[in-house]
Amino acid sequence: MEEFPVKLISEKTLNKIISPVISLKGKPIQEYSVFNKKIDGLSVCDQGVIGADELMLMDILGTMATHGVYNNDSKSGIDFSKRIPKNSDNFVRQTSGSRIPPKMIPHLIHRLNQQDDCRIPKYYCVPQKGSLILDDGITYTMQPPCSLKFNDLDLFKKLPLLKKKIKTTKRLFELINRTSNCQLRMYFPFVQFEDGQYKKHQFVNRECSSSLFRFRILSSEKASNGNILSRKYQIIFDTLLGFFFMQNVLSCHTSLLPGHFYNMTEYAQLFYRMLILPYYNGKKIPMSLKEIKARLVLKSDNSMSRKVVMRILEKLESNRFISNIEEIIKDGSYWYQYKKNDWKTITGGI
Repeated sequence: MEEFPVKLISEKTLNKIISPVISLKGKPIQEYSVFNKKIDGLSVCDQGVIGADELMLMDILGTMATHGVYNNDSKSGIDFSKRIPKNSDNFVRQTSGSRIPPKMIPHLIHRLNQQDDCRIPKYYCVPQKGSLILDDGITYTMQPPCSLKFNDLDLFKKLPLLKKKIKTTKRLFELINRTSNCQLRMYFPFVQFEDGQYKKHQFVNRECSSSLFRFRILSSEKASNGNILSRKYQIIFDTLLGFFFMQNVLSCHTSLLPGHFYNMTEYAQLFYRMLILPYYNGKKIPMSLKEIKARLVLKSDNSMSRKVVMRILEKLESNRFISNIEEIIKDGSYWYQYKKNDWKTITGGI
């Protein structure tokens, strides 16, 4: 497949914690959501939808940020086939450890959990009135939140998967707008390199819903009939979840996905992303039908859900993400056995 050389990073925490809220034709969205439920280690969606396309967009934005920081080439711009750095690389460790002073983290989280606005105040980043002064008398500030600027036509040229999946710049705008409007409350641990190792910090925005990013249209090009041909965007990660999402991305707390992953059905993408990709060494294999239904928010009875799950697994197997699929009986219920394939097998050795 032509997309094999293209690879995207996928942030691990979002994959592991997110509960999808999918709009299904002919069904009220409330039937397939987790609205107004308590956070129990996963996520609550208070507004909008979050499914395969929205998570694909987060992969794209995270990959752009990664290349922009670590593989920046002003002449050719972002190349989605370039090497993705690892969290063991020295420059990744330096970046991870420099975005926010470790002493500031618990105080920042405490303040953020008490505010009503999901945006990070500017005085956290620039010394001024309201900046954080701790017991040692030092004024602490963090680096300004990350932002990205890009032109949609240029992005379509560099990412062939967009031509197949999104197809038009108008639909890309709708996806960006829809994803930015999604309001989440979720358990979102993030990592930072401190004292010679990566440390995990716990964060959960129980009271204040947060979007994953904000965006602005910097400019647009119109045709003679008034239709917009292209847009230049600025994506700003200055929300609660946005900042910690980018902290994990720039710490390379990520997994790799090949371009052809996004050609699969929505449920196949969600199954692999949430139930296979975050786990290693056979963890979560075999997996129960009960857990699959809960994570994918499947509302059908067990008989229909079994058929859905087998179709998903067959799709993943035909695309080389897994192999040796089997439905088994364990403890009087249905479970699913399979082998998680390595990167070389998934990409056909490319």
